[in-house]
This record gives sequence, C-alpha cells and structure tokens, in this order.
Amino acid sequence: AKKAGAKPLKLLASPWSPPAWMKASGKMCKRGDGLLPEYFEAWARYFVRFAEELEAKKLPLWGFTVQNEPDNLDAAWETCAIPAEEERDFVRFYLGPALERAGFADPPRIIVWDHNYNGMIERARTIYEEPTTAGYVWGMGFHWYGEQLQQNVQYVHDMYPDKHLIFTEGCMEEGVYLGDWRLGEIY
Repeated sequence: AKKAGAKPLKLLASPWSPPAWMKASGKMCKRGDGLLPEYFEAWARYFVRFAEELEAKKLPLWGFTVQNEPDNLDAAWETCAIPAEEERDFVRFYLGPALERAGFADPPRIIVWDHNYNGMIERARTIYEEPTTAGYVWGMGFHWYGEQLQQNVQYVHDMYPDKHLIFTEGCMEEGVYLGDWRLGEIY
C-alpha cells in the first residue's frame, strides 16, 4: 500500500484491550473491565514499543488512540473500560512522558476518546482542562454509533478549537440495503 500510493501512508492504530494479565478479570473480553493501575506504565511502554517496531520497518506510526470505545461496557468483544479521569491521568503521567523519553523525531499523535458522539463533550472537558494532558493530546476520535448527536463534534470544536477531531470508526453492521442512504448521510 505504501508503494502504490502517491501520498505518504499515514498509519493510525487503536488498541481494543491490553493483555489479559493487565486487567482485573484476567480476560480480554470481560465486560466493564479495566486496566489495573499497577500496569499503566507497562501499557504505555507497549504503545512506545509498537511505534518503535513500525518505525524500524520504515512504517512510521502517524498516531494512535488511547483505547477503542473506552466507555463500551457491554460488548462481547475485546474491550477495556477507561473512565475519563483515568484516560486523562494515563496520558498525563504515563503515555505522554513515555513518548517523550522515546525521542521520536516525529512522535505519534495521541488521540483520546475514540468512541461515540454522546460522550464527547464530557470527555473533552475532563482531558483538555488539565493543561499537561492537553499538551500531549493531538485531538479526539469519534464513531458514528449510538445516539446521533453529530452536533457534539461542533460543540467540542467550538470549546477547544486548537484540538483536532477525527472520525475513527464507522461500519455497516447488518448488510447492504440498496437505495438506502441513511448510512451515507451519517458520514
């Protein structure tokens, strides 16, 4: 893909769960389960190591999200619950400093939230109102699922115009419906 494109390839990564041994339940697919605080530093090192490995292969990581769907407490797939305060503190005390210490020429951008419209405003306030954390964070990712509150994207932009917003996930879960433009309109 990198050789075929006319523009530089930009890679964005998003973890769905830390390893099971870092979580309270010992399972990757446990609903509502989170990362144990004693593993925050190790988990931050996973991010750095992942970026280093890609860079060594001449595939620099443009950015990553802290956690895919950190507020999804009832999924049957790999998840990790991360409340807003925990995401803020993980970036502030662990992930941001770990990336600084790694000394990347072009460090991967940190993207928070990476979830639905409905929780964006509260998450943005919690993270961006803490100056050290805000300094590490490039912006906020969002998905199109759940309650259709697209106006929240504009609200977050208006509140924090220096921060970026990026659509990070959207899929059609139940098949193709020819002639039905509802999903296209959500984009």
